[in-house]
Amino acid sequence: GQAMTPATGGRPATGSIVWADPDTKTKPIGVRVTKANGKRAIVRFDPGTTPDDARALAPALAEHARHAVGEHEGETVTEYVKRWCEWREGRGLGCVGKDRTTLARHVLPQVGTLAIATITRDDLKRLVAMLDAKVRRGFTLDAEGNRKSFGWKTAANVWAVVRAMLRDAQRAKRVDLCVREDNPAAGIAGPDTGTRKAKAYLWPSEFAALVSCDRVPVRWRRLFALAVYTYARAGELAALEWT
Repeated sequence: GQAMTPATGGRPATGSIVWADPDTKTKPIGVRVTKANGKRAIVRFDPGTTPDDARALAPALAEHARHAVGEHEGETVTEYVKRWCEWREGRGLGCVGKDRTTLARHVLPQVGTLAIATITRDDLKRLVAMLDAKVRRGFTLDAEGNRKSFGWKTAANVWAVVRAMLRDAQRAKRVDLCVREDNPAAGIAGPDTGTRKAKAYLWPSEFAALVSCDRVPVRWRRLFALAVYTYARAGELAALEWT
């Protein structure tokens, strides 16, 4: 965590609310705060925040920013990822473990040593080009040097995690995670997409014929029935036990 320093002098921090319409002040976007390092940043409100709630939250967010030490210019992407994932775990997000592995395998080797506060759009374009190259090759290597298939959907998932991280680096609700004034990933074209697989569906009459056919082993008919009625994936079916 980051060290905390006491506020020194001046009037209490109140924060300046940013409104979608400055004239009516009916839709609050966020609160503009001053960090301990003197930099200004906008902490975004959740969608649906009412004007009254925004006015109540603004002083607390501004005071938090005033006390928190926010000097992260030398913080690397790898170091930021650690703090970001810990914060998301604390919020109970179940995807964090997978996202951490995705970043460690496909992103940090490329940009992990760069400073999170100064990573550029060109850096991210090179990252996207690297993902496209993996897709064209069709595989990547794991830590043991074994080949792992790598398709366009995997590349798209990797890019989605990167975009989420950089979005929070600009406007996370936890002020010390807001280490940028911009989102360098905004507007950058992600990895190329491929052809989506066509999916076949059985008509009820076809399903009835399948599960009642004596030429189909009973074990397979049971699996087909379970798959159709539970919508379970193959891996989920394989893990089922009678109990």
